[in-house]
Amino acid sequence: MHDMLLSSDTGLTYGNVVITPSELEKYIAGIDIIDGLLVIEGVKFVNLDNRQYIVDQLGVKHQLQELMEAA
Repeated sequence: MHDMLLSSDTGLTYGNVVITPSELEKYIAGIDIIDGLLVIEGVKFVNLDNRQYIVDQLGVKHQLQELMEAA
């Protein structure tokens, strides 16, 4: 299992895959870019063995593997 690293500069890094800030904003309700910074409101990140996902403000569960394929 990899660590999830979150940055306004690079976005979400998981292992050797990066989901950019603009992609996070596009796919996840509750993640926005304001003045060049990621702003996260009402979003839950889960990073457990075989359970890596993000739950957005609307209650939608986004599997990291699916986000990585879309990015």
